[in-house]
Amino acid sequence: MEGTLLLLSSANFGALDVTIQKGVYREFYRLVYRVIYYMVNDHAATEDIIQEAFLKVVQKIPAVENEAQLKGWIKVVVRNTTYNYIRKNKKNRNLIDADCVFIDDDPSFAIAAETIEAEVEMKVMSEAIGK
Repeated sequence: MEGTLLLLSSANFGALDVTIQKGVYREFYRLVYRVIYYMVNDHAATEDIIQEAFLKVVQKIPAVENEAQLKGWIKVVVRNTTYNYIRKNKKNRNLIDADCVFIDDDPSFAIAAETIEAEVEMKVMSEAIGK
């Protein structure tokens, strides 16, 4: 289905057959998925951005002469949509949920670390004396 992206600009997208619409969306998806996922590193967010960018492309498609120009324009729209998503969600990226933090109040953990340290020191001393 190479070249189906040009159908975005040549016809009213809503008037196209459903199978053709799915083919155009699949090609759009394959074109942009890796770039968006690389930027946000989250599959669900990538899916949301793809859908939002696809709607923008369908609504504001420019007149283009060839598929290369169309792909370039699509990549710009996708990049800007991704940047907007990142800007909107950057406040939430570094928040830590207090319920997710595990604090171990077990004193045996600290004791275990001290005993391991003592064992290592004892082994090093015994090796030094033994030589």
